Amino acid sequence: MKLQDGDEMVFFYTSDYTAKTAVITFDSDGGSKIAAVTVGKGQKIAAPAAPEKDGYNFAGWYDSAGNKFDFNTIIEDDLTLKAAWSKKDAVKPNPEETAEKPLLQARSLSQTKNHSVSNGRKSPERPAILSTQADVTGRKTTKKSPLQEV
Repeated sequence: MKLQDGDEMVFFYTSDYTAKTAVITFDSDGGSKIAAVTVGKGQKIAAPAAPEKDGYNFAGWYDSAGNKFDFNTIIEDDLTLKAAWSKKDAVKPNPEETAEKPLLQARSLSQTKNHSVSNGRKSPERPAILSTQADVTGRKTTKKSPLQEV
């Protein structure tokens, strides 16, 4: 076909062009911002630095289905990953530093002593009862019980 002056020609073409890259977006859910990453399709991405959020520990990146994202996954399409967080435990005081130290008491029997009685046989002396106490500074004091004195 030969074109003449004034004839129009219309061209139709199709493109089989597809994007060769994918964009991974990170939603830190209130934490510090993490920049999006562009990667070639068919490749993997490295895990970004963990975001930070006051009062929370970072628990990982999750996909839209709620699955923890595996950074060994081959990327084929754009993807948004959302940060998961766990609340930090309140700092618990050390009980050794805050508790009142109880007054420790220990009683023990001393060794018995022999003494003579009027019939010439030896009999044991009444055992001495000792009371050992430690005050809050840790110093120990020992006192004889009034029961010992006969």
